Amino acid sequence: MSDEHWERLRLDLPLVEHLHLQGWGEPLLDPRLESMVGDAHSAGCRVGLTTNGDFLAEAVDWIVAAQVDVVAVSVAGSDEWNRRLRDDARSSRILEVLAEAARVRGSRERPRLHVSYLLVRGNAGDLPEMVSAAAASGANAVLVNHLD
Repeated sequence: MSDEHWERLRLDLPLVEHLHLQGWGEPLLDPRLESMVGDAHSAGCRVGLTTNGDFLAEAVDWIVAAQVDVVAVSVAGSDEWNRRLRDDARSSRILEVLAEAARVRGSRERPRLHVSYLLVRGNAGDLPEMVSAAAASGANAVLVNHLD
């Protein structure tokens, strides 16, 4: 997102209940993300983001300190399915990083940690195991996005 676009959006943040930063790109790569979260919180918004998990370990300290409300990691099934659909990324590694985020969060209520599960016809059988693995990693919820 360009600086100009953010500045236009920032003016309307007082009208927003929940700002969720995600989309066609990894939000944790944006060097302005921490200040965007601060702008949104200052305007009274709850703030969430969805990440592929690649940079979560490096960002978790500021995410907890900034009191981001929701962090969702996106997975697409078992390691086999996730690697196939997500550029060779392992879901088991993503859940390890989520567990580290849960450890850093400790007893705090925020951020809520979600697993966003991309459901396609072939990986439906992985869902029960992924729900158990998400719970073991400290996730508060598993959200299933059906893509068939």
